[in-house]
Parts: sequence; C-alpha cells; structure tokens
Amino acid sequence: MLSSRINSKTIVISLSVLLLLYFVIFPMGILLFDSIVKDGAINLENYRNVYSADVNWKALTNTVELSLMVMIASVIITFPLAWLVGRTDMPGKKGFRTLLVSSYMIPPYVGAIAWVQLLNPSVGYLNNIFKWMFGLETAPFDIYTFWGLAWVLTLFYSPFAFITISRAMEKMDPTLEEAARVSGASPLRTVLDVTLPLMAPSILAGGLLVFIAAGSCFGIPSIVGMPGNIEVMTTRIVTYIYMGDDAGIRDSTALAASLMFIANILLMGMTWMMGRKDYTTISGKSTRPNIVELGKWRWPAFCAVGLYGAIAVIIPLGSIVLTSFLKSMSKPITWSNIGIDPWIPAIHGKRVELRGLWRYCCNHRHAAEPLCGLLGC
Repeated sequence: MLSSRINSKTIVISLSVLLLLYFVIFPMGILLFDSIVKDGAINLENYRNVYSADVNWKALTNTVELSLMVMIASVIITFPLAWLVGRTDMPGKKGFRTLLVSSYMIPPYVGAIAWVQLLNPSVGYLNNIFKWMFGLETAPFDIYTFWGLAWVLTLFYSPFAFITISRAMEKMDPTLEEAARVSGASPLRTVLDVTLPLMAPSILAGGLLVFIAAGSCFGIPSIVGMPGNIEVMTTRIVTYIYMGDDAGIRDSTALAASLMFIANILLMGMTWMMGRKDYTTISGKSTRPNIVELGKWRWPAFCAVGLYGAIAVIIPLGSIVLTSFLKSMSKPITWSNIGIDPWIPAIHGKRVELRGLWRYCCNHRHAAEPLCGLLGC
C-alpha cells in the first residue's frame, strides 16, 4: 500500500513537472534562444537594432507605465469592491459578483470597440450625449489618448484582481478581525489595520496578474492606442512580424524576450517581498468570515457598486448591442434606423460568423461552460 501511494505521488509530481516544462519552460527557452542565437552563434544585433529606434524605447516606456497604472488602479478599485461583496450585508451581492467578473468573459477586441463607439471624439455615443446635455461644441472625452487606453485596460483586466482578492477574502480566518472589533476598533479601522495587511499576498498576486495581462495585451492597444499614435510592445512586435522577413522575426523576438524579462523580474521581486515576512491569512478548515453591518451605508454602497458595474459592463455591452441593430452607421439613432437587417447575413449566410462564435466559446469553456453545453461543443 505504501509503495502504491509513493508511486501515485511520484507519477502526479512527475506529470506536473513535465507539463510545466512543456508549456512554460520550453516556450520561454525557445524564445530566449531564438532572440540571441543566429546561425549557431550568439548574435545580439537584433537587440541593438530594435533599441536603437526611439519608437521602441517609447513603446517599452508606455508598456511599463500603462501596466503599472492599470495594476495600481485595479487594486484600488477591486479591493473595496471585493470587501463590499464578500464581507458586508450589502444588498444584491450575488448579482454584483457575477456582474463584476462579466468583463473577464468579454474578448478585449469587443471591449475596445465598445469604448471607441462610446468615447470617439467625433461620433461617440456618450460624447454626443454630453455635448447635447451641457451645450458643448467639442467632445469632452477622447478615447484615443494614453489615459483612454489606461481606462479601457483597467476596466477589462480589473476582474483578475477582483477574483483573486475576493476568493482569498472569503476564506480568510476572521479571528484577528474579531479581536480588533472586540477591542473597540471601528469597521473601517479593522479593514485598514487588520484585513488589508493580511490580504497583502493576495493583493500583490492579483496586481501581478493585472500587470502581466495589461502588458501582454494586443487587442485593446491596437484599437484604442494606435489611432492615437500610442505604441506598446505588443503592437511593435506585430509590426515587425508583418514585415515578413527573417530580420523582422528576429527583431520581434527580441522585443518579446524583453517583455518576458520584465514579467519575470516583477515575479521575482514579488517573491522576494513575500519571503521577507510570514503570512497566515487563509485557513484550511471551513471558516465563516464576519459579515460587517453597513447600517445606513447599505444602499449608498449598493448604488456605488451598481454604478461601477454599469460603467464597466452594462454600458459597453449595450453600445455593442445597439450598434449591431443599426441599419446604417451614417444615420442618427432613430427607430427607423434600428432593425434586424444587420443580423440577417450572419444568420442566413454561410454561418462563418456563428461557427467562429461557437469555436470561441468552446476554447473558453471556463468562461462560457453553460453556452458550450447548449451548443454541444
């Protein structure tokens, strides 16, 4: 029996190591090898080529700045959201939990297109509404800016931090919080002095996920950033790949390897920071965290979370749905310009669009399991 247990344990560990090597270490090794080796010899000429161009240095700076901004903003936004949804008596918590992670299931391209439709300086829906409401001659917002790009990235990658923080918060041992409350600390003081420090590992882990996701994103920068001449590393990589020759491929590999170095340096830095302290935040036994009574703040909190959910999910999706029913994009939004005409080619044509949708759902089964089961994927 002992031999069987040892063998089973060895098999599981060996399989895990093999999967790690094949899906993580091997691709990273190939990327690094191709970026520094040419014709069997070490050659760093491609690194000199890409970093002798100012546009690539600017792309690197933009990538790091954007990723840091999105990471910080996501943590600042999602920590109070996770606390309100998971640890308070706020109404509608289950619905808000689903709503706040919905943008995780939306492809970045779709999210970028939605916000371009909303905040385009010329024809954006929200800009036109604001111009009409306040009598403005020019649009108050321009999505094709550095801040516009940061806005869209934050809204669509903050669920990474929300999921990480909220799950850890729900499983956190409430003993220290109870002691703080018994000692006379207010709910806010308990959160700042007890909950926040204990949640540091989860907050850093969620922030790291957001940083890597924002830095490696191509869809949103290509749609929102490039029209405003804002380049990031991923758009530069694709630009070199589209050159179609060996030099372009090697230059794109050098930029990709640079992104890999940045991500690994950040990961090692976080590991070093966590290694300096001991944390005991999550218990293996079943725990029931304390539910904080908000009192008169229950409905203001409900409205605040609902407003964020509307801005992050409902309004962008509504924009996409509305646009899909417009017969002509050159005409104003009126009842005569709304119909099912744009849907007819997708439904009665060669069904290429629907097959692409089904394939997307099957490849993202973790985000669309019910729909995949319905479609028989």
